[in-house]
Amino acid sequence: MNQRGATIVESMICMLLLCMVLFGLLQIFQWTMAKMVCEYSSFYAAKGSAYGFADTIVVNGARVAAIAASGQDTGSDKEPLQDKFRVGNGVIDIAAYRKQLAIRAQNYMVNSYSTINYEYWNYGQTSSTSPVLYIPIINNMAPTVTATVSVLNMPLLDKGVAMFVNGVQNVDIPAGTSQMYNHAQNYLDR
Repeated sequence: MNQRGATIVESMICMLLLCMVLFGLLQIFQWTMAKMVCEYSSFYAAKGSAYGFADTIVVNGARVAAIAASGQDTGSDKEPLQDKFRVGNGVIDIAAYRKQLAIRAQNYMVNSYSTINYEYWNYGQTSSTSPVLYIPIINNMAPTVTATVSVLNMPLLDKGVAMFVNGVQNVDIPAGTSQMYNHAQNYLDR
């Protein structure tokens, strides 16, 4: 009996199975991390709404809290501000720096001018196939505020994994939900 190649074949089969388990665990880790980020973001949305902030501020705060699950940075201005306002000997022009920082903060509240943007931040556009960070507007009139945040159509780490999960290439991350007492009713007139 010739068994010279049997050990190599058995080793290759074991390595293949171990790699499949490893990549499966990485996919589960990514899914779990996105779920935790959605829960964290929903807490910030509920807290902002319970304190009486405007819906725009609540949604933007929730987006910032969910940056870890928001895809690639697609913002237009990725250069640090300090580098733009350096004058001789590495000193920063503080007045110009603060002015530009204030402009960035104002532009952040206006979706079309914002230099802070991520791939899954949809700003109202939805598609059946593109990934979307979904943050519904919260009703501030109820005695309790409930916020939900989820990522819809989040792509898997690798397209090759799709053949092992019935050809699915995008998955919906279950919504993170937080509920708080609406403190804004105590001190704001609506």
